[in-house]
Amino acid sequence: MSRLLGALSRRLDPRPRQPYMLVPELNVLYIRIPKAASNSVRRWFDDAGHRPQVMHNRPLPLFGSSRYVTVSFVRNPYTRIESAWRDKVVRGGHSLDGLGDGQPSFAEFVDRIADVDPAKVNPHVRPQTLLIGKANPDFLGRVERMQLDLEQLATHLGIRAPNLTRGNSTPSTASRSGVSDLTHAQLADLYAEDFTRFGYSQDVRAG
Repeated sequence: MSRLLGALSRRLDPRPRQPYMLVPELNVLYIRIPKAASNSVRRWFDDAGHRPQVMHNRPLPLFGSSRYVTVSFVRNPYTRIESAWRDKVVRGGHSLDGLGDGQPSFAEFVDRIADVDPAKVNPHVRPQTLLIGKANPDFLGRVERMQLDLEQLATHLGIRAPNLTRGNSTPSTASRSGVSDLTHAQLADLYAEDFTRFGYSQDVRAG
């Protein structure tokens, strides 16, 4: 019955459903990008004294509404996807909707991603461009300069900036892992819009 109700709800309200956070007293809508330090951002809001509400399987509120300040963080696509593979597949043994079944090598993992519709692939490897959507967030930070960007976010929101506490982070070794040129080329193609929109270099050595 719950599945039927869920399917009906999605048909009646077709807005994208994905995890996000609301910080009600700041009117902040935070778009969570899996494997882009979302847990660290949640802790940062907690440490600043503004408890975020994590929303699951809810329709994503419309962008552009004056009700919310929209915020998100993105990450270099190379390091984000390798981090997803290392954390979820190698360490966690998760399926990720079949992508991680049998604990594939990184190259096999990328091959599987390439065979799935990017709009329907598991959010941990879905292009960040699709997770954020067409609208531009009011504040877009980058994991690679997270402390500085969080300080700028605090100024933007008019709150104090606590020290960053990182959690559940999985460092990537994409530039040193011996991954083949073919796999790097696949990643460059799969995440081409992410590289372009967010200004990351497609040279894996720069990741």
